[in-house]
Amino acid sequence: HTCKIQFITLIFFLLATTTTTSASRTFSFSINNHNHNNVYHHPKTTTTTKKISHSLPPPLCFTFPDAKTTSTVLTQTSSILATYTCLVTYFDRPRGKLIINSSNLLCKQSNVPNAGLGLFVTKSLPAGTVLGTYPGVVRPSNKYFTKYVNYPDSQGYTWRLKKVNEIIDPTDSKGVLQDVCYGGSDDYVGSYFIHQVLWRFWSVSTLLARINEPPLGVGGCSVETEVDEERREVVR
Repeated sequence: HTCKIQFITLIFFLLATTTTTSASRTFSFSINNHNHNNVYHHPKTTTTTKKISHSLPPPLCFTFPDAKTTSTVLTQTSSILATYTCLVTYFDRPRGKLIINSSNLLCKQSNVPNAGLGLFVTKSLPAGTVLGTYPGVVRPSNKYFTKYVNYPDSQGYTWRLKKVNEIIDPTDSKGVLQDVCYGGSDDYVGSYFIHQVLWRFWSVSTLLARINEPPLGVGGCSVETEVDEERREVVR
C-alpha cells in the first residue's frame, strides 16, 4: 500500500508533447518633430536619426502533434493506465473464498438479538469442517478510519488484523454488506470503478461475514476461527 500512483505525472507528460515555435519581433522609431516619416532638422546641427530595436518575448504557438507523436503519446498513456490499473487491482482485490458448498448454508434472521442477518447450516456438518476464509479487501487501519466515520455500521462486518494493523473490509463503498464483495476502496482513484465495472466477474461471496457468534466464553459458540496474519487470512 505504500506504492502511490500520481495522475499528475500523466498530465505533465501530455503537456510536454505540446510543441512551441519561437519568433521575434522588432520595431523601430525615429525622433522627429512632426511624425515618423519626417526627421527633425536643426539649423546648426546635422540630421539626427535614432533607431531603436526591441526584441519581444517569443509568443507561444501551439501546434497539433504529427501522427508519429500522437501514436507515441497514445502508446505511453495506455502503458501508464494499464500499469495503474494492475496496481490497483492487486492492492484492492477481493480476498477470501467460500470452500464449503453454498447449498449447505442459509442466510436468515439471526438468533442473536439486534444482530440482523445470520448464517445457518442446512444440515449437520462434521466437527472441523472448514467453511472458507473471511471475505473482503485488506486495507490499512488508518485508511479505513475515514470510512468508519462516514459509515459506522460497516465496522460490524470488518475483521481487524491486530499485528499488522490492517482491516479486512467486505462492505461496499457505502459501508453496506452486499451478497458479494467486488473489491475496491477509496484509497486509490477509480478503484471502485475498476473492480465493480471492469472486473465485476471477479467477486467473492460474503456469506461468512454473516456469522454472528456470541463472545468466546459465553457459550453457544459453534464456529471456530483461526487467524493467519502473515497471509492476511481468517479461516472459519
